[in-house]
Amino acid sequence: MNKRLLVLDDELEIREVSVAFFSNFGFQVDAAASGNAGITLLEEQDYDVVITDLMMPDGDGEKVLAWVMKTKPYIGVIVLTGYGSVESAVNLMKMGAADYVLKPFMLPELKVVVERCISRQALKEENRLLKEAYAKMQEVKVMKEKFLDLTSHELKTPVTIINTILDLVEQHDDGACLA
Repeated sequence: MNKRLLVLDDELEIREVSVAFFSNFGFQVDAAASGNAGITLLEEQDYDVVITDLMMPDGDGEKVLAWVMKTKPYIGVIVLTGYGSVESAVNLMKMGAADYVLKPFMLPELKVVVERCISRQALKEENRLLKEAYAKMQEVKVMKEKFLDLTSHELKTPVTIINTILDLVEQHDDGACLA
């Protein structure tokens, strides 16, 4: 299955080159010139990764990141910026960005970041599924214990009666008198 990418950047050249580059590697790529246009696309369909510029007119990358984290947190978001600072990077990572890339960047390096993001998202999904499976196994374990407790209790009385009868029969065979 082809991975879906959404590229959001107000610079036409970055959008066009990114679409062409990632398409050559089998990605399905859509692009938009603003954060608001990107959010509209995100409302209509799912993507594996969003690559968004931080500074754009009409909805910036931080707005896109916040929307994705609130609405579709399973999508990885990579933030691009030409105005990088450590404080900005830390803030975006705390908000949930998968990565932070400074402009200008080399497309092969961005591809590595995208692939790492996709791998991380796959691990998160696998972890979520394993946690669900473990929770279901715990439910089954509790049900099994309740069943065993119930059947053990319910069988105790008939088994006690059978043992008593066998004891009486054994005593009778030994010459004891049944009353």
